[in-house]
Amino acid sequence: MEVAAETISGRHADLLLDYARGSLDTALSILAESFLVYSAEARACVCGLEAVGGVLVETICEPVEMRENSLDNVLDRIGAIREYDRPPVAHPADLGGDLSLPSPVRPILPPLKRGEDFWRRSGDTLVCRLSVPGESSLHLLKMAPGTRSATRAHNDVAFVLVLEGGFVDEFAAYGPGDLAIYDRVRHTLLAHSETGCLCLVAKTAGPHP
Repeated sequence: MEVAAETISGRHADLLLDYARGSLDTALSILAESFLVYSAEARACVCGLEAVGGVLVETICEPVEMRENSLDNVLDRIGAIREYDRPPVAHPADLGGDLSLPSPVRPILPPLKRGEDFWRRSGDTLVCRLSVPGESSLHLLKMAPGTRSATRAHNDVAFVLVLEGGFVDEFAAYGPGDLAIYDRVRHTLLAHSETGCLCLVAKTAGPHP
C-alpha cells in the first residue's frame, strides 16, 4: 500500500491556487485553511502564489480612479456592522474525547448544550454536519478503528483531510495532515489507526473550478 506523501501537485495545487486567488466558497476555504495548518509545503505554495499575484497587480493592472466619497462609504458600511449574540459553541471535549480541531473549524462548530449528542450515525461512521453558506458542503467524519465508510460514487469532488488517526482507501494510506481528493471516483475509507480516524470532509456540487 502506497503511503500518501506531503507533495503539492495536481488537484492539491488547483485547490491552493483557487484559495490564493479567493475563488473558493466557504466550505472549501475552511478546508484549504485547515490543510495549511498541517502542511508547511502547502503554506509555502500559497505564499508563493500570493507573491506572484501581488507582482501581477503592480505590473499589469491599471490604476482605477475612485470616487471622492468612496472612503466614507466604506467607513459607513463598517460602522453599520453590529455585534450579535452567538449561541454557545460546542467544546471539543463535548464531541467525545479531547479532539484536536484546526483553528478554522472551531468557530463553525454547531451550537450545542453540554450533554447533547454532537454526532449523527451514518452506517458505521459518525457525522457532524457544519453549517456554512455556499454550494459546497462541509462535515466532520469520525470512524472507530477497523470500520469502513460506505462506498461512495460522487458526481462531485470530495476533499478528505485527516485530522487525527488515519485511513486507507483503494489508492493509498493517509495520516494526520494528508488530504485525499476524489474527483468523481468510487472510494471506500477504512480506519486503520488504533485510535480510529477523524476527518474534515468538503464536497462541491459540480466540477471543481
